[in-house]
Amino acid sequence: MLRPSLLLSVATLGLLVAGCPHDLSRTRGDQGGAALDAGGDSRATDGPVADRPGVARDSKPKADHRPLGDATGLRDRGPKPDQKPGTDSKPWPDLKPPPDLKPPPDTAPPCAKLSCTFGCNKPENRCYLIVTSNFDAKPVHALKLIGLAVAKSEELEIDTSTGEVQLGSKVLRPANKPGLVNGIYWGTVSQKTGFPKLSVVGFNGLSVAAGAYLKITGARPLVIYSKTGVSIKGTLYAFPVGPTPAPGGSAGGAANGNPGAACHKGAGQGGGNFSVYVGGGGGGARGKSGGSGGTPYSKAPGGTSGKANGPATLSPLFGGCGGGAGGGGPSMAAGDGGGGGGAVQISAQATIAVGGTITMPGGGGSGSNQSGGGGGGGAGGAILLEAPLVSVSGQLAANGGGGGAG
Repeated sequence: MLRPSLLLSVATLGLLVAGCPHDLSRTRGDQGGAALDAGGDSRATDGPVADRPGVARDSKPKADHRPLGDATGLRDRGPKPDQKPGTDSKPWPDLKPPPDLKPPPDTAPPCAKLSCTFGCNKPENRCYLIVTSNFDAKPVHALKLIGLAVAKSEELEIDTSTGEVQLGSKVLRPANKPGLVNGIYWGTVSQKTGFPKLSVVGFNGLSVAAGAYLKITGARPLVIYSKTGVSIKGTLYAFPVGPTPAPGGSAGGAANGNPGAACHKGAGQGGGNFSVYVGGGGGGARGKSGGSGGTPYSKAPGGTSGKANGPATLSPLFGGCGGGAGGGGPSMAAGDGGGGGGAVQISAQATIAVGGTITMPGGGGSGSNQSGGGGGGGAGGAILLEAPLVSVSGQLAANGGGGGAG
């Protein structure tokens, strides 16, 4: 199976846009990657070759092909060439396949009434589905979900810690109630040890109009699953606040002595101290290493930068790492490191069209208001899009934050 994919890495950016493989069996399929093909190959491939689009059917037997019954059926061939007349010249017996090799009858009901992008899996009476990253979509897909449209000037907010979904002042889905509530699914999915749990929200189609907003809050990375398509013409965003990361990101170091989250060796380190000299905090990392903190004096070095971390496939899914705090600590009012950018995954069974903006920036480091060092910037987060067709005419951004002034 084929997963066309495109990975963009800019500074501390982690970003993947993918057209996904589809599930051609009763179990999850191979998720191997391949070169970019914006449309992907949307044909199911479990039918006869001659029935597939682009493959011609030759109805005339070729000259060197004998009828199968005469050539290999082994019926009534007569005596062997070296056999004398009158000896054992009985016809060869018919060769019958054993009973267990007979194809089973097709008793599954047809899927003619279903609208399936890749066709119908008749034995299971369901549509073939794309193979989603980081979680199994089949249980969510089977639910009776509702579609949701966010109109101009409206803001939809999804809290990844509680599962609350709110449109303006109206709560569409209450907090802390896993499962299907009011037609919207929410649940958590564990990843590998050391990586945050995912917060999965399911819809039957999602659109964000131009001039509308989708805000992500909470602590966990967000996965938006849609049984049909997703359209983002407005803005989907999540922002860090000071050293506090965006959903799925890691905390920055604080001048009060909190070093921030380790973040798989991607966290920026705090600035050094020597007498009246202090260094700036190092920048956090994600797809690329961060920047080193400023060094005013060799004995007061700037904090070292975080190291690039996490696979390019964004599986497991997590956001940016935080920056380090400036040297000098609270006595010199040093700056805090910026929090890491958030992580969002959108998986849809039809087209994902982004004509607006999806942004997961890292937080900027705080400046010092006395003689302390400035904090390092947090790394940009991660954006993963996967569908049979992914179209981007707008912007995908996961920029790292800038360092604070000393």
